[in-house]
Amino acid sequence: MSTLSSFDIPHKNVLDSWATLMFGISNEKVVLERIMSHKGPKTHHVVPEPHGGWNVRHGGSDQASSHHDPNREAIDTGREVSRNQGTEFRIHNRDGRIANSDSHGCDPNPPKG
Repeated sequence: MSTLSSFDIPHKNVLDSWATLMFGISNEKVVLERIMSHKGPKTHHVVPEPHGGWNVRHGGSDQASSHHDPNREAIDTGREVSRNQGTEFRIHNRDGRIANSDSHGCDPNPPKG
């Protein structure tokens, strides 16, 4: 049985090499979303749906908890779920980047005093 060294894998960085060896995943973005997302605080996200509208998702999940056409409705629903479950709440822009973030009970950096 032969073992692979990091030189045998034609990937651009260590994370890709590690993910390919351990999980058969060669896409760094997928690794960060599916594997590494479990390290931080529990989260809920409002994210754009590629075919239109907005989804409310639990952090690390591939499935939407709910789908909404207006952004405001998705934000209101997501915020309510986040408050009820005491999670971090992240609102994403159409390009997928985080535009706003709220803490509902498990702030990793609470204010002093």
